[in-house]
Amino acid sequence: MYRTLGRYSPRMRYAELTDDALTSLDGSPLARVAGFNPLAMGPAAAAAALPDGGLVVGWSGGLGETLFERAFATWMPAGRSSLDAYLDAAEPVLRERGGRLLVRTHARHVISDAQAAVGLLDAREGAVGVAFDPAGCLEASMLADAEDHLVRFFELVGGRAEVIVLGSVLQPASLESEEPLVPAALGDGLLDPALLGRLVREHAREDAVVAVVGDDPEGQLRRAGLVGG
Repeated sequence: MYRTLGRYSPRMRYAELTDDALTSLDGSPLARVAGFNPLAMGPAAAAAALPDGGLVVGWSGGLGETLFERAFATWMPAGRSSLDAYLDAAEPVLRERGGRLLVRTHARHVISDAQAAVGLLDAREGAVGVAFDPAGCLEASMLADAEDHLVRFFELVGGRAEVIVLGSVLQPASLESEEPLVPAALGDGLLDPALLGRLVREHAREDAVVAVVGDDPEGQLRRAGLVGG
């Protein structure tokens, strides 16, 4: 057993995020996961490929040849118009199924950071939500000032995200590396778990789902100071 810690903990839920599902620590299913790049196919095909069942966590996608390839066109008008076409197709499909899409942030995708996430939430007025992944918003060149970036991310979108994905990243070969950062569990990478836990307590909405990826989810949450016992 564990006890929750922090100002928002009584209503905050803790979960594990896998390639297929978002599941609370008590085993209750919370959402399905769409792990594909929706911009690599037509909008209707991408909408049809979303998993059945209520809430879905999925990427906004990019215009590179692979899911996490950096492509500058992703952040140009072509990327946003492709995303809008996909969301226009996906929203009625999910609504018919009784569900919604939570877009997970990633530095290589259209919704690449907290500012882009806020813009999406403002534009879609509740039809689409956000699964805010602060570690996923980082590039190698940002690591020297990672704490400043994380604080700013949480200040912008932490209070609006329905799901917050907590994780870390491994040390890249250099801070000039063009490769996407490799994800790591809390405590196994460069980011301070205690800092991330503090930012959750300070900024997360009271009914947020806080999810970790990888083995020993309760241990990861303890490292962040979010659960104890």
